[in-house]
Amino acid sequence: MVVVLVFGMCLSVLTELVAYRPMRNKNASRLFLMIAAMGVDLMLTYLCVNIFSTNVRPLSVPFLSGVIKIGGVTIAKLDLCSATVAIILLALLWTLLQKTKYGVAIRASSVDTKTAGLMGINVNVISLIVFALSGVMGACAGLFFGLKYAVYPTLGSISNKAFISSVIGGLGSLPGAIVGALLLGVLETMISGFVSSAWRDVFSFTLLIVILIFRPYGLMGKSKSDKI
Repeated sequence: MVVVLVFGMCLSVLTELVAYRPMRNKNASRLFLMIAAMGVDLMLTYLCVNIFSTNVRPLSVPFLSGVIKIGGVTIAKLDLCSATVAIILLALLWTLLQKTKYGVAIRASSVDTKTAGLMGINVNVISLIVFALSGVMGACAGLFFGLKYAVYPTLGSISNKAFISSVIGGLGSLPGAIVGALLLGVLETMISGFVSSAWRDVFSFTLLIVILIFRPYGLMGKSKSDKI
């Protein structure tokens, strides 16, 4: 588990140094950075396909197997552990963003990178911190997803749902991302249970389009930037 988290962080930092920083130094727009992210995603996915093949591999940890019964409710140990870890990581992330000088620098850089640099913020260091954090959290999410289901090269495609959740809740809002993820998860489960799992993804992307049309800033997003 520790190796997975460290490897995820290193891979994310390497992506920033190799793919993002050269483009950012040339003042590339965020659209081109997003295209670069898609390219890195596809490159890593097919690199894993060529090295490890497309076979699905089970991943299990003995001490997380089994269930816990609380009253009349049965909860899998893995689900309880993943939820606990997610809550702890979100609390730590919120504390970092709201209560530390690095958090202020991260929020300022997300609003206007050039102005943040002019105000004395080392944008390159902040970018490395953000990529390191995202690498650790992405690796943690992939780890628990692999433990619950299996490991395969296209496992990262689940991040599409994370993007939809962020848009629903409001891009740039951590509470919004949490609300959006819970809302999407509950609605997808209801669609799968009462209609059909084949309509689950159709519903998710339709909801994304509706949100973008009627409330492009999301449920908890803001149309104007806050002063920091």
